[in-house]
Amino acid sequence: MNEENVEMLRKTAEKAKDLNPEIIFFDIGARDGLSKSWDYLAKQGLVKAYGFDPAKDHVKDLIKKDGHVSYLPFALGEENGTKTLVKTFMPGCSSFLKPNLELLKNYPCHKIFEIVGYEENIEVQTIEYVITEGLAPAPHFLKIDTQGFELPILKGASTILSNVIGIQLETQFKHMYEG
Repeated sequence: MNEENVEMLRKTAEKAKDLNPEIIFFDIGARDGLSKSWDYLAKQGLVKAYGFDPAKDHVKDLIKKDGHVSYLPFALGEENGTKTLVKTFMPGCSSFLKPNLELLKNYPCHKIFEIVGYEENIEVQTIEYVITEGLAPAPHFLKIDTQGFELPILKGASTILSNVIGIQLETQFKHMYEG
């Protein structure tokens, strides 16, 4: 992130704070911590950041490393319950959906999507549940990077989306995951 972008983000966040003293950011799929731009804003106290990831051991490490972020060790989805995580060779490609290996075999990086196992009983909550139970306040901004599981997360937030200012999410034009 270059200095010009940092300055633009800082100014935007400061103006937004004039309108709302506490800006809430949700990083859903926070396996590697916040992106540089959101991390900068959180460190400056310009946003209150919450990270969500189902890898409980990984979340424990993030909590130790990033004291300025509130991490919650569960996944978000369309409904409360549990799901089975499809674990891939590269952990960041793991998902509740199976990789579309037929499509992915055509790409040089296909090995990172190879299934190496499954983890059952992963806790899943809706964003609405998180808010109503007081686990986090309603967000103003969402970043969602959940390997094809973005739509179910948005469906689990349908009643609060009208108050969300911005959504950053990863999407593909090809079905990299089944489902």
